[in-house]
Amino acid sequence: MSKKKLTEKQKLFCKYYLISLNATDAAIKAGYSKKTARQIGTENLAKPYIEEYIQEQLVKRNEKLDFEAVDVVNEIKKIASSNATDFIEIIDGRIRVKSLESIDTTFISGAKEIFDKEGNFLGLEVKFHDKQKSLDMLMRHFSQYKDKVELSIDEQLQDWMRGK
Repeated sequence: MSKKKLTEKQKLFCKYYLISLNATDAAIKAGYSKKTARQIGTENLAKPYIEEYIQEQLVKRNEKLDFEAVDVVNEIKKIASSNATDFIEIIDGRIRVKSLESIDTTFISGAKEIFDKEGNFLGLEVKFHDKQKSLDMLMRHFSQYKDKVELSIDEQLQDWMRGK
């Protein structure tokens, strides 16, 4: 780690930044002025010794969790590549959920029992993770979506647009 020591306020900033990954929010919670929080947050993240400290903390956290980005991507990929036939079957023109023992629970986001007014069991309602959202997340991860479009215009065109 760098020789420069973090101040108590910078340590607090780092603590809150590691929770939210939002520099402005972290600066406010660390006690910086709301007026300057955005600027201070950006400045703090630009300081090499703070960046180094945050990276070290992220590595420690990942080691404790024994969880890496590749694990997350693999889970998202699993959901994104799922098909309805992994969960349901059509028998005699009716849709039925396959036996829960045969379904990979990775795909299930929630389940509840359904009862009528008299308390008689009617069945299960099973919710699955959103496949489209998983596909979107993968596309962003692999930089296939562009959330921002950057354009560059040469000087001659700029002059023309300015009426020169």
